Amino acid sequence: MKAYEQLWINKFKLKNCCVNKQGALGLLTKEKKKDYRENNKDKISQKNKKYFENNKDKMSQKIECPICNSIVQKCGLKKHQRTIKCMEFQKK
Repeated sequence: MKAYEQLWINKFKLKNCCVNKQGALGLLTKEKKKDYRENNKDKISQKNKKYFENNKDKMSQKIECPICNSIVQKCGLKKHQRTIKCMEFQKK
């Protein structure tokens, strides 16, 4: 169905009377995003570093696991809950 819709979008694009500017299959947007990431690696990296520096205290905040009462970082709680140590407490 989407391929058929994309066919009509392409036909109308050639006549310059297309209402849909975005493709039905979404392939072009994926390619554009991939190209953007490749062309702007430095910019994206700097943005991520800046975010990490601004939110370092929030990301490394220590909390207590509600299952086994261990102290873990907030960002790693779900990973901790999948460990053998925490799963043994769940079974009890």
